[in-house]
Amino acid sequence: MIRLKKGLRKEDYQTLFEFYRDVDTIKYFRIADKLMKFSSAGEMKRHFDSTGGLKLFGIYQNKDFIGYLVLNKDEIGIYLGKKYNGKGHGTDAMKLFLNKLFKQGFKKIKLDTCTENKHAICLYEKIGFRIVKKTKNDRKILVKKGNKWISKKSGSIYFEIKRKEFSK
Repeated sequence: MIRLKKGLRKEDYQTLFEFYRDVDTIKYFRIADKLMKFSSAGEMKRHFDSTGGLKLFGIYQNKDFIGYLVLNKDEIGIYLGKKYNGKGHGTDAMKLFLNKLFKQGFKKIKLDTCTENKHAICLYEKIGFRIVKKTKNDRKILVKKGNKWISKKSGSIYFEIKRKEFSK
Protein backbone atom coordinates (compact mmCIF):
# COMPACT_ATOMS: atom_id res chain seq x y z
CA MET A 1 0.00 0.00 0.00
CA ILE A 2 1.31 3.42 -1.01
CA ARG A 3 0.92 6.49 1.17
CA LEU A 4 2.16 10.08 0.95
CA LYS A 5 3.49 12.30 3.72
CA LYS A 6 4.27 16.00 3.44
CA GLY A 7 7.97 16.60 3.93
CA LEU A 8 10.79 14.09 4.23
CA ARG A 9 12.19 12.58 7.41
CA LYS A 10 15.91 12.97 8.14
CA GLU A 11 16.49 9.28 7.38
CA ASP A 12 14.68 9.65 4.03
CA TYR A 13 17.44 11.97 2.85
CA GLN A 14 20.00 9.23 3.49
CA THR A 15 17.98 6.79 1.39
CA LEU A 16 17.54 9.45 -1.29
CA PHE A 17 21.28 10.15 -1.26
CA GLU A 18 21.88 6.43 -1.85
CA PHE A 19 19.28 6.38 -4.68
CA TYR A 20 21.06 9.31 -6.33
CA ARG A 21 24.43 7.51 -6.34
CA ASP A 22 23.04 5.43 -9.24
CA VAL A 23 23.40 7.82 -12.19
CA ASP A 24 21.15 5.62 -14.32
CA THR A 25 18.21 6.55 -12.07
CA ILE A 26 18.74 10.33 -12.30
CA LYS A 27 20.05 10.71 -15.83
CA TYR A 28 16.88 12.49 -17.01
CA PHE A 29 16.75 15.02 -14.16
CA ARG A 30 17.36 18.64 -15.13
CA ILE A 31 19.75 18.90 -12.18
CA ALA A 32 21.35 15.44 -12.45
CA ASP A 33 24.86 16.88 -12.60
CA LYS A 34 24.19 18.83 -9.38
CA LEU A 35 22.68 15.81 -7.59
CA MET A 36 25.79 13.76 -8.35
CA LYS A 37 27.99 16.36 -6.63
CA PHE A 38 26.34 16.15 -3.21
CA SER A 39 28.85 14.69 -0.76
CA SER A 40 26.33 13.74 1.94
CA ALA A 41 22.65 13.35 2.73
CA GLY A 42 22.94 16.46 4.94
CA GLU A 43 24.19 18.54 2.04
CA MET A 44 21.31 17.28 -0.09
CA LYS A 45 18.80 18.15 2.65
CA ARG A 46 20.23 21.67 2.95
CA HIS A 47 19.86 22.10 -0.81
CA PHE A 48 16.21 21.04 -0.81
CA ASP A 49 15.48 23.13 2.31
CA SER A 50 16.92 26.23 0.60
CA THR A 51 14.76 26.01 -2.52
CA GLY A 52 11.92 27.97 -0.93
CA GLY A 53 8.83 27.29 -3.05
CA LEU A 54 9.38 23.55 -3.47
CA LYS A 55 7.23 21.26 -1.35
CA LEU A 56 8.36 17.65 -1.02
CA PHE A 57 6.06 14.72 -0.27
CA GLY A 58 7.55 11.37 0.69
CA ILE A 59 6.21 8.24 -0.99
CA TYR A 60 6.09 5.23 1.33
CA GLN A 61 5.33 1.59 0.76
CA ASN A 62 4.26 0.46 4.20
CA LYS A 63 7.00 2.17 6.30
CA ASP A 64 9.69 2.19 3.62
CA PHE A 65 10.61 5.43 1.87
CA ILE A 66 10.60 4.66 -1.86
CA GLY A 67 10.63 8.11 -3.48
CA TYR A 68 9.09 11.55 -3.45
CA LEU A 69 6.80 13.93 -5.26
CA VAL A 70 7.60 17.61 -5.57
CA LEU A 71 5.19 20.53 -5.96
CA ASN A 72 6.24 23.97 -7.19
CA LYS A 73 3.21 26.21 -7.69
CA ASP A 74 1.13 24.15 -10.16
CA GLU A 75 3.96 21.94 -11.43
CA ILE A 76 4.82 18.53 -10.06
CA GLY A 77 7.53 15.93 -10.43
CA ILE A 78 8.05 12.38 -9.22
CA TYR A 79 11.06 10.26 -8.38
CA LEU A 80 11.10 6.60 -7.32
CA GLY A 81 14.10 4.54 -6.32
CA LYS A 82 15.15 2.26 -9.18
CA LYS A 83 14.07 -0.98 -7.50
CA TYR A 84 10.52 0.38 -7.09
CA ASN A 85 9.96 1.19 -10.78
CA GLY A 86 7.59 -0.87 -12.89
CA LYS A 87 5.46 -2.09 -9.98
CA GLY A 88 2.61 0.42 -10.14
CA HIS A 89 3.91 2.53 -7.24
CA GLY A 90 4.40 5.61 -9.43
CA THR A 91 0.87 5.34 -10.79
CA ASP A 92 -0.60 4.90 -7.31
CA ALA A 93 1.43 7.79 -5.86
CA MET A 94 0.58 10.16 -8.73
CA LYS A 95 -3.13 9.37 -8.48
CA LEU A 96 -3.12 9.96 -4.71
CA PHE A 97 -1.21 13.21 -5.17
CA LEU A 98 -3.41 14.53 -7.98
CA ASN A 99 -6.55 13.65 -6.02
CA LYS A 100 -5.17 15.59 -3.03
CA LEU A 101 -4.20 18.62 -5.13
CA PHE A 102 -7.52 18.78 -6.97
CA LYS A 103 -9.41 18.50 -3.65
CA GLN A 104 -7.34 21.48 -2.44
CA GLY A 105 -8.66 23.54 -5.35
CA PHE A 106 -6.04 23.18 -8.07
CA LYS A 107 -7.69 23.41 -11.47
CA LYS A 108 -4.72 22.29 -13.58
CA ILE A 109 -1.44 20.48 -12.89
CA LYS A 110 1.61 20.59 -15.15
CA LEU A 111 4.80 18.56 -15.46
CA ASP A 112 7.51 17.87 -17.98
CA THR A 113 10.14 15.30 -18.88
CA CYS A 114 12.80 14.81 -21.51
CA THR A 115 11.91 13.12 -24.78
CA GLU A 116 14.07 10.07 -23.93
CA ASN A 117 12.21 9.24 -20.70
CA LYS A 118 9.76 6.76 -22.23
CA HIS A 119 8.82 5.23 -18.86
CA ALA A 120 7.67 8.61 -17.49
CA ILE A 121 5.85 9.53 -20.71
CA CYS A 122 3.89 6.27 -20.54
CA LEU A 123 3.03 6.86 -16.86
CA TYR A 124 1.82 10.41 -17.44
CA GLU A 125 -0.33 9.49 -20.42
CA LYS A 126 -1.79 6.48 -18.57
CA ILE A 127 -2.92 8.78 -15.75
CA GLY A 128 -4.54 11.20 -18.21
CA PHE A 129 -1.98 13.96 -18.75
CA ARG A 130 -2.08 15.54 -22.21
CA ILE A 131 0.93 16.72 -24.17
CA VAL A 132 0.69 20.49 -24.59
CA LYS A 133 4.12 21.29 -26.03
CA LYS A 134 7.29 19.67 -27.34
CA THR A 135 10.65 21.37 -27.65
CA LYS A 136 14.10 20.43 -28.96
CA ASN A 137 17.44 20.81 -27.23
CA ASP A 138 16.20 22.88 -24.28
CA ARG A 139 17.60 20.69 -21.49
CA LYS A 140 20.56 18.51 -20.68
CA ILE A 141 20.50 14.85 -19.72
CA LEU A 142 23.26 12.39 -18.93
CA VAL A 143 24.14 9.59 -21.36
CA LYS A 144 26.68 6.84 -20.98
CA LYS A 145 29.58 6.93 -23.41
CA GLY A 146 31.95 4.05 -22.76
CA ASN A 147 32.63 4.10 -19.02
CA LYS A 148 31.72 7.78 -18.58
CA TRP A 149 28.53 9.75 -18.15
CA ILE A 150 28.45 12.85 -20.33
CA SER A 151 25.97 15.69 -20.70
CA LYS A 152 23.85 15.77 -23.86
CA LYS A 153 21.15 18.14 -25.10
CA SER A 154 17.62 16.77 -25.19
CA GLY A 155 14.13 17.91 -25.97
CA SER A 156 11.26 18.28 -23.52
CA ILE A 157 7.65 17.21 -23.47
CA TYR A 158 5.29 19.37 -21.42
CA PHE A 159 2.10 17.84 -20.03
CA GLU A 160 -0.95 19.05 -18.17
CA ILE A 161 -4.09 17.59 -16.68
CA LYS A 162 -7.20 19.49 -15.66
CA ARG A 163 -9.37 18.54 -12.71
CA LYS A 164 -12.29 17.65 -14.96
CA GLU A 165 -10.04 15.30 -17.00
CA PHE A 166 -8.72 13.38 -14.00
CA SER A 167 -10.37 10.14 -12.96
CA LYS A 168 -9.25 8.48 -9.75
